[in-house]
Amino acid sequence: MANPDPAEQNALIAQFTAIVGTSSRQAHQFLAANDWELEAAVSNYYAAQEDHTETMPTNQTMSMKRIQTPRIKLNPNLHILHLARVGD
Repeated sequence: MANPDPAEQNALIAQFTAIVGTSSRQAHQFLAANDWELEAAVSNYYAAQEDHTETMPTNQTMSMKRIQTPRIKLNPNLHILHLARVGD
């Protein structure tokens, strides 16, 4: 979805920040870089976080690997985001 209107951008930013717990500014950057595709932006955010943990010392990396990322289910008709815990 290239260049959604400002109201839709704000909704996507709110969903992104709710999923990953980041700032609105960072959410905007990831969404814009991924053509405002929420699923792609979230995936790339977590991939960037994994790249960052590879440079961390071993004890910190071990604790970071225990964190599970949420699985995302999008309903394109309603623009509502559903989260399911891994293993559910």
